[in-house]
Amino acid sequence: MEDRVQHFADLGTMAQEGAQLSVKYLEVEAYMNDLVMAARPRAAAPYLGMVMLNGSRWLVWEFAGKDTLEDVLVRCDDAGSLKPLAEALWYKDYDETDPTCFHKVVNLLARNLVACVVMMAEAG
Repeated sequence: MEDRVQHFADLGTMAQEGAQLSVKYLEVEAYMNDLVMAARPRAAAPYLGMVMLNGSRWLVWEFAGKDTLEDVLVRCDDAGSLKPLAEALWYKDYDETDPTCFHKVVNLLARNLVACVVMMAEAG
């Protein structure tokens, strides 16, 4: 890691400061993930820790599914429908023509997001 910082130092002061900030950011993110996993492990995908690979530090999480919320929302945009979101929330009876289904999908998403935020807040 120090080699990378030195590389940026050779490029100039701004680059050096940026490299040092990125190292600090990575360390803070690793620390925060450790705290969350200790206090509220169900609040996020299981964090496995930091590893060195080919001279670079990487944060590693357990595979918890192939999709992010963004992936699902892009599929909704492509389909012109909230059906992909409903399916991701395990709402199998979603009917595009029923306005109550729309409200239920929005409420399910909000409930899940708020539950994660609460768990994160409780973790400190």
